Amino acid sequence: MKISSPLFLTVGLIGTIAISVLANPLDDLRGRYAEAANDLERVIKINPGDVNATNQLQVVCQNPTKAPFQDAIDRADGRVEAEDWAGAEKIYTEAIAISPQNPYGWSARAFVRGEQKNFTGAIADNSSCLTCYELTGAETRKKTSILMSRSYNWLDSGDPLRAFVDAFAATEADPNYETAWMARADALYAMGNLDQAVACFNRAAALSTKVRRSFTQETAKKNEAKYLQSHRPMALELDEAQQKAKFQEAVKAQKAGQNADALQKYTDIIDADPFDGPALGNRGLVHYVQGHMEAAISDFSTAIIAEAISHDLERQPIHLYHRANTYSKLGRIPEAINDLELAVKIDPKYTNAIDSLKAIRQPQRDPVPVAPKLSPEMERAVSLYAEAVKAGKAKGIAPRDEAQKIVDAILATEPNNIPALLLRGKTGFLYRYVLFDAMEYFDRAVAADPKNPNVWYERAHVWYKRFGATAEEHSKAIEDLKQAIKLGRSDTDTRLELAGHLVAIKDLAAAVEQVEILLKEEPKNPRLLMDHILLLEKQEKWSLAIADWTLVIALHPSPPFYAHRGDDYIEARQYAEAIQDFDTAIEQEPKLGDHYVGRARARRLKGDKAGALADYTRAHELDSTLPAVKPDLSDADKAEAARKKVNRRAADDEIYGGSIGPNSEQEARAVDSGGEFVLYC
Repeated sequence: MKISSPLFLTVGLIGTIAISVLANPLDDLRGRYAEAANDLERVIKINPGDVNATNQLQVVCQNPTKAPFQDAIDRADGRVEAEDWAGAEKIYTEAIAISPQNPYGWSARAFVRGEQKNFTGAIADNSSCLTCYELTGAETRKKTSILMSRSYNWLDSGDPLRAFVDAFAATEADPNYETAWMARADALYAMGNLDQAVACFNRAAALSTKVRRSFTQETAKKNEAKYLQSHRPMALELDEAQQKAKFQEAVKAQKAGQNADALQKYTDIIDADPFDGPALGNRGLVHYVQGHMEAAISDFSTAIIAEAISHDLERQPIHLYHRANTYSKLGRIPEAINDLELAVKIDPKYTNAIDSLKAIRQPQRDPVPVAPKLSPEMERAVSLYAEAVKAGKAKGIAPRDEAQKIVDAILATEPNNIPALLLRGKTGFLYRYVLFDAMEYFDRAVAADPKNPNVWYERAHVWYKRFGATAEEHSKAIEDLKQAIKLGRSDTDTRLELAGHLVAIKDLAAAVEQVEILLKEEPKNPRLLMDHILLLEKQEKWSLAIADWTLVIALHPSPPFYAHRGDDYIEARQYAEAIQDFDTAIEQEPKLGDHYVGRARARRLKGDKAGALADYTRAHELDSTLPAVKPDLSDADKAEAARKKVNRRAADDEIYGGSIGPNSEQEARAVDSGGEFVLYC
């Protein structure tokens, strides 16, 4: 294993001794911008050529949020003194929202999360703090302190291998920091490697007489036995040719969609060499497509450090981009933005990161042009049309006809009145379904105002509502909707209608693209996620559909959704995961026979005939419409065919009946960085 000094941890030293003496780093960290500015001005006066101090002063002076940030920090620090960890976490979260590039908010929240045993959250915040330090050019000791903090959080969460990687990176970056050597010793001891743990402790003791530890052979053996239950031994000498062959096997499995096999192969490689950045990155991608987002983030985070240790500035931005994509998928926008900014800082020509950063910062879609104010007569016609739609065919004909008379009178004097032309087209189609009558007015509207996106949308909308439209008619609608989008109408209805027409002509890939554009702005919109899932299932892209079901379940853990994901796990031949989902659905809806049939199918395909028969039998007992199955399971297909499919639209209504949705405007604009993943081959 060849290791060299990590560039990631050494870039951006403050520069002169004067800065570390005069410009107290905690001033800037805690948001005390006035003090920091004064100190930096004194540094520049002493050394006018100090570029770092000049740049830092610029950042401090331009910070628009210093007062609110400082207020939040002061309040949170007060909660910490009172050991009110939950209260402090809430206020630190406010501070992060105010100034997401200030590392103090992240590091402080990591601390209070650790105190609450939320090690996953603490690790994530440590990672964000490291990113902020890189963006602001902090000194090495600050970075190594956070690396050690993350190392101990990994250790507390039961992952000594990742703890070792972070501690190793800390000692490589700051070899005279005794606490870093202690963190490395503790990680090695947790893996049962007593000799190396003692060697690292001796390095720490040589640097400081204050360090203390007690290591025993007995405990080391217990630690080793526990570690080897889930890991292979770390290799001291690697056969590079053998490692390369294993890597190619893992890549082949990943490309073939054999995710479980790829996951195991990458894990074997990483256990032997935890500094293998490409293997860590690729395993992160496997976790991502399986919907295991936190596991993906962990792998990308370790890959970033691994590449830093090996000085690979080409792959490091890619891991940052992938982690940003995952953060964004979860609606964690500040973290995504910070990662993308660092990726661009390292590689200013990295197009994927540049484009994603632009998209994620876009405040909103291009607005649809505002229609002119309607005349009182036109307002009356619009109201009557709405009344007709609401009343239904039996009672809606009279208000429809009255609306049409008003519009006809307006058009007699104003033949190019766009609102009137569009409403006349709608009344011509409503409950009459006379296409040529409606199209005459929509065509006139397009001719009169071809730069108005609404005229193109309304003409296409007729085809969307018409039952039995031909492929040619769907194609016409597609062209109209594309023109409406080009002119600025890119709302949800427009893109979903376009997706619907694309499905009708069997262009599923293009339909998926339209839904994904909307998901970039609303990643937590259940309706969009479910539309996306349906399209993915039509293409038999089970792993991606499963990832989306995981997001839906995170928003709304409903039994039908677990059952749906269970079905997709079966299609992906991940029977153990399917059984687990049906277990959850049954636990929540124990009287619904359909769930038992779903689990029975998973058990049957897995080879558990006894378990499958028990479930088929229980399903029939609960619901006689589900046929009984013979002991040899030869007629199991009948029960599976009779199984009721949960109505997805009803489930969708269940979601909208609750309070599920984006947590903030910023989350509502979250961007999935688009799936431009880089698989290392």
